[in-house]
Amino acid sequence: MKKNYPKSLKSLMSDRSGTLNTLIQRAQSLQQMTEALHLCLPTPAHAHCVAANYQKRTLILLCDTPAWTSKIRYHSPVILKHMRQQLRGLQSVRIKTRPRQTPLPVRQRLRRARCSVATSRIISRGAQSIHDEALRTALLRLAERVSCAATSRR
Repeated sequence: MKKNYPKSLKSLMSDRSGTLNTLIQRAQSLQQMTEALHLCLPTPAHAHCVAANYQKRTLILLCDTPAWTSKIRYHSPVILKHMRQQLRGLQSVRIKTRPRQTPLPVRQRLRRARCSVATSRIISRGAQSIHDEALRTALLRLAERVSCAATSRR
């Protein structure tokens, strides 16, 4: 049974036929494809679309939202024509949606709207002139709540 010993990072990086080198070359190739892709897309799309894979004569693009996927699909004939200059055997372009893996920002609690005692009086006076009983009652209740909130803050 062969023993596996840890390899130094230097030996992994210098191994031309190793898995790590193959992975690095693949990443560089995809980066170059993405840069070429961005040359034929409108600037706002650059942050939303990348080249993800090239296999079986098909270039696979990933967009971060369904909306951007639809927008990029309208450009697919131009993309195909442009990318054929980079990838000689290219026959088709597939565009998929893959949301970003970054976590969503934490939602902050919304501040409650603040009203002054004067605002409460204006609402109350306005309610007195309304003939619809349900609306008048609702406005008076609102004026009372606003008034209570304004006086409790002091």
